[in-house]
Amino acid sequence: LDIVRTTETLHEAASSMAGTPWGKELAKLDDSAATLEEMEDALDRNYYNHALKVSRGRDSNAHLVKYIRTEIDHRNIINQFRELRQNISTEKRLQMVIPGGRLSQSVMSQVSQASSTKEILEALRRSNAFDEIGFDEAIEKSDALGSLDPIATLLNHKRHDLLRSFSYLNPVSVFPVIYYIERKVLEIQNLRLLVRGKTIGLTSEVLEAHMDF
Repeated sequence: LDIVRTTETLHEAASSMAGTPWGKELAKLDDSAATLEEMEDALDRNYYNHALKVSRGRDSNAHLVKYIRTEIDHRNIINQFRELRQNISTEKRLQMVIPGGRLSQSVMSQVSQASSTKEILEALRRSNAFDEIGFDEAIEKSDALGSLDPIATLLNHKRHDLLRSFSYLNPVSVFPVIYYIERKVLEIQNLRLLVRGKTIGLTSEVLEAHMDF
């Protein structure tokens, strides 16, 4: 809150974080030219790098490591679709890949070179770690709507299903708690969307299409 109150620009906020783990990550960027998206990617890399180190520590849990690596893959996948639409260069797209996922670096390199959504999907299918179920339909809806929401929703559902299965397999563990929190976060997001959507007059069909269940 102090940072919000005492800074006026994005770069001032980044500079005020000096000395923190995330501030050190932001300091690696060209402060004068770094965009918000580049800062977000840097913070994501720092977060997931730390999460993997902790999850692989003394009390490591194979399922937790798998979930974090899957989340990294999903973040990279949606970023690739977004960066393709923004006409970001192949080199830049590869630089923005978050390391540590289950998809290999060679596969992500091929994904970064793809020039269409179809080519991205073809490159992803070369990995045994990629779950392609539902992607054809999600991409078709995404192209029709001109939005990445269908793809993001599909990836969210896959992570929720994975968390639910882990919570059932490990009832005396942290997974039921994580799953419960995730569902509550989702519930709040849907309620916020419903209230804001109704306020600006969105139809029930539009709201339902953007909600995640």
